[in-house]
Amino acid sequence: MTLKVAFHYLFVFLLTSIIYLIISFTNSEMMFNVIQILLYVGIFLGLYHFEIGIRKNTIKNEMKEQLSDKYFLFSFLFSGILFLFLIVGFKSPIAYVNGSFNIGSILMYIYRNLIFAAFVEEFIFRNCYLKELSKKHSFFVSSIIVGFLWIFLHLPSYIFQNFTINDIIIDLFIGTIKGIVLAYTMKLLNNVFINTLFHFNMGYTSNIGFVFLLPIIFLKLNKKVFDNKQITQRNI
Repeated sequence: MTLKVAFHYLFVFLLTSIIYLIISFTNSEMMFNVIQILLYVGIFLGLYHFEIGIRKNTIKNEMKEQLSDKYFLFSFLFSGILFLFLIVGFKSPIAYVNGSFNIGSILMYIYRNLIFAAFVEEFIFRNCYLKELSKKHSFFVSSIIVGFLWIFLHLPSYIFQNFTINDIIIDLFIGTIKGIVLAYTMKLLNNVFINTLFHFNMGYTSNIGFVFLLPIIFLKLNKKVFDNKQITQRNI
């Protein structure tokens, strides 16, 4: 692990721990939401600075290209339809509060879990840390380190929710595996926004949501194979 990643991760982990310590002293759901959002905003600003330090001249162009990627647009549309079908069709607590349909609850869930949690975490771990660590370690080793660091960041949340030691160990193990999967989808697709959708889908579908977006990987890989064949044929 590089010193830059180590020091930045320590900052993020301490910030997360402090936020959850503050939350533990209040029972207000509104305060919880506000503090959690402030946490993600703070982490994102810190990571944006981290990323700018690595690739100052290219980050904005990369973000624009990734947003205009047809695979992202397809993933976004597919994920949106899937999300609404699952939470409305199966009357998920995400969409129904006290038995009644609640659009506000859906928007808050998307706001917190897609825009802040999923995007910020993917930007931090798969878009920043993974690329930085891959300069020093193999991609597989880097994916394991980043996967563990990512899920370990949730430790304050587990303590806050009174998880048992066994539950924490199991979650850390499963989370590391999920982190490795997300690292490889990032490597294959090279799009932090598609990875954000993978991450988000894992959340509300009990960790199997990435299965629904496997066609995106298949299409992208087929395009790479086709493009390589075209290049080879031109060179013959």
